[in-house]
Amino acid sequence: ESIRELEKKKKTRSSIVVRVKKQLFGLSVCEIQDIAISDSDINSEAVDRKGFLGTIFIDDKTISVLDIYEIVEVQKIGRNLPGVEQTKAKGVKILLVEDSPMYRKVLSDTLIDQGYEVVVAKDGQDGLDKLDENKDIGLIVTDIEMPVMDGFDMVQSIRDSGNYNDMKIIAVTTRVSEKDFARSKDVGIDYHLEKLKKEEVIQTIEICIK
Repeated sequence: ESIRELEKKKKTRSSIVVRVKKQLFGLSVCEIQDIAISDSDINSEAVDRKGFLGTIFIDDKTISVLDIYEIVEVQKIGRNLPGVEQTKAKGVKILLVEDSPMYRKVLSDTLIDQGYEVVVAKDGQDGLDKLDENKDIGLIVTDIEMPVMDGFDMVQSIRDSGNYNDMKIIAVTTRVSEKDFARSKDVGIDYHLEKLKKEEVIQTIEICIK
C-alpha cells in the first residue's frame, strides 16, 4: 500500500490537555470543531451532575461546558500518583474581581480547590464594596476590562485610600500590551498576568502569600 493509502486508514484522535495540581491530564475527544473565548453568561442552574459548569448559548446552539478540574477530582484521577500534592487549607481569603461569569466560576473553583477562601465581585465597584465588607481579605485577583469600574480604577482607588499599602494585587487579563503593563505598574498592581494561564496564577499567588 502507498503511504497516502495508509494515511487515509490511520485514525486520529484529538485531546485536550490540562494541568491539575502539577500533573498533566488529557481528555480524548472525537474532534475539536472550534476554539473560542466567550463572555456569555453561563447558566449554572442547568447543571444536574458534577463535572459540568453549566450551559451557554453560542451561535444559536446550547453548549454544555465541562469542568475538567471537577472531573479529575470526582473520578479521583491521579490522586495517589507520586508527586501529586493534596489540597491543604491555606487560611488566606482572596477577593476575585471578574465580570465574566464563566471565568469567575472556573477561577473561583480552582482557588477553592487549592484551599483558599474566595469572595467574588462582578466589577471594580463591587470589588471595592466587597473589600470594605471583608476586612480579612489577604490578596486580590482582578480582571482589567470590566463595566461600571475597570480594574485599573479600582486598584488606584485601593492604593489611594492608604489602607492597603501591603496588599498584593494580581491582574489576570487579556490586555497584555506594553502600555497595559506600564499602567499596571503606575496604579500599584504587583503582578500582571495573561488570562487563561491558571497554573501561572496559582504559582503567583503562592509567591505572594509566602
